Amino acid sequence: MAHQQPFGFSFSGADIDTDKDEGADVIATTTATTSANTNTTPATVAAEPRVHALEELLSSIPSRISYTTPATQTAKGNTVRIPRRELFDIRMQLMAEDDDDDNDENSAFLASLGDDDIKTNVYEGGLKSWECSVDLVSILADDRELWESGEEGLRVMELGCGTALPTLYLFQQALLRHIKAPRFSIADYNVDVLRLVTVPNLFLSWAMITSTSPDLWPAEDDLEITPDLLQRFTADLDARRIAVDIVSGAWGPRFVELVPAKPHLVLASETIYSPASLPTFTQTLVEVVDRHGNHVPRALVAAKMVYFGVGGGVYEFLRLLKDQYKHVGEERYVFDTSEAAEKSGGVARVVLELPLC
Repeated sequence: MAHQQPFGFSFSGADIDTDKDEGADVIATTTATTSANTNTTPATVAAEPRVHALEELLSSIPSRISYTTPATQTAKGNTVRIPRRELFDIRMQLMAEDDDDDNDENSAFLASLGDDDIKTNVYEGGLKSWECSVDLVSILADDRELWESGEEGLRVMELGCGTALPTLYLFQQALLRHIKAPRFSIADYNVDVLRLVTVPNLFLSWAMITSTSPDLWPAEDDLEITPDLLQRFTADLDARRIAVDIVSGAWGPRFVELVPAKPHLVLASETIYSPASLPTFTQTLVEVVDRHGNHVPRALVAAKMVYFGVGGGVYEFLRLLKDQYKHVGEERYVFDTSEAAEKSGGVARVVLELPLC
C-alpha cells in the first residue's frame, strides 16, 4: 500500500505549544526533540498498576472547567472536533489543591509541569496533546470499515492515553452511531493525568455530543459542571451500556492482568520515545493483543520516526518487536509524513498497523 500523504490542520494559534508557562491545552509540535530530561536514574519507584472507577476520578472535577474545541481536517476531508480541557485550567486546579491539602505528591506533580515534557516515573507528558495522537484520530476518522459491521461489543484499549484523543473520537462515534455495548479501556502512567485531563475530556465529549446543537458547540468556553450533570453523564453511559475501564501505573505483567477487556482495537501514540521503557511497552502491547480470544485485533501505533535527545523511535521499536516476538508479521504504514518531512527538514511521523497475531 502506498504511504498516505499528510493531512492538513486547521488549528488556531492558541493550540500550538508556543508558551510553556501559559496557554491553552496544546498540540505539542516539537519536531526536533522531546525533552531530554528523561533521566533514568532510579530516583523514584515506578507506580504500581491500579484500576480506578470512573466515579472516583469524576469526583475531583471542579464546578467549572475551561476547554477548547480545535478542528482537525483529515486526508479525506472529514472534520473532527474534540473538546479538551485547557492546560492552564489544570494548573489552576493543581495549585488550588496544593494550597488546600499540602500534599507532597501533588506538589511534585505540579512542579513537573514546568519546562520538562517528561520526568521518568513522575510525569510522562500526558497533559499535552501530541501531534501523533492527532494523526491517529485522522486515520480512525477516515476508516469506513471500522463501523461497517456495526458489531456489538466493540472493545478499544488505548495505552499511554494522556489526553486520549483517539479514544475520544471513537467514544463520540459510539454515541452518535448508537453502537451497542462498547467498552473503552484507557490507561496512563499518571493517575493525575487520568483525573485531570482524560476523564474531564471524556465528559466534555459526552456533553458536546448530547447537547442540543453539537455543531454549534463553542470553539472555546467554560462549562459549568453540577452534581446533577455528572449524574446524568454516568446514567447515560449505563443506559447505553457503555463501559469505561481506567488503569494507572507502569506497564508490565501486572498491568496486563488488570486490563479487563479483550480488545478488538489497541491504540498507542507517542509511547516509544524512551529506550528504557521500550521493552516493557512492547511486551505489554503484544500481551494485551494476545488476549484477543476469538477476535483478531488491530494494533495501531503512532510515533515520530526518531526522538532526538531521547533515543527512541520507530526503527528501534520494530527491531525489538521482531527480534523478541517471531510471530509478528510485516508492519503496514497507514500514515507517513516522510516525504513532507524531508522537504521541510522536520521529523517524519507515522502510524503503523501491526499484525501481532
